[in-house]
Amino acid sequence: MTTQIPDVLIFDGEKHDMASLPLEEYRRKRGVLLPTLPRNCSALWRGYIATWELCENRLYLAEIDTTTFSEVDLKLKDFFPDCGTRVFARWYSATLRVPLGEVIQYIHGGYCGGIHEQDLNLRFRRGMLVNREVVKNEPFVRRRPPLDEISAPS
Repeated sequence: MTTQIPDVLIFDGEKHDMASLPLEEYRRKRGVLLPTLPRNCSALWRGYIATWELCENRLYLAEIDTTTFSEVDLKLKDFFPDCGTRVFARWYSATLRVPLGEVIQYIHGGYCGGIHEQDLNLRFRRGMLVNREVVKNEPFVRRRPPLDEISAPS
């Protein structure tokens, strides 16, 4: 699978790529059918890039961009007709992962290009931030068992 273009989270005045998709959680939990989006690019199967804001410990959906690889131009109101300028993500009760620092191991697929130096894990309960944790990452090393641990066929 091609590495996917991530959603964006704005907090503390900075933009960060995300390795989580809160809008997909909305679709899954609510069984809601959002507008059908063309899938013209293997790096954007979901058809949109969402911009999120963390403001006063609340997670908000601020924008949905459907025009990156398509001429379909949908706005936030097309997804959430009764919303104002942003949508409080009350449905989101999970850990949102934000990779920080340089990529220390490239992985083809997923989001953000692989393993980064650190991950900022933001735990939400019904859209409210309840925990923030920074985790230092190490490259994944596939371990091969020593030859004496491999049993020979009998």
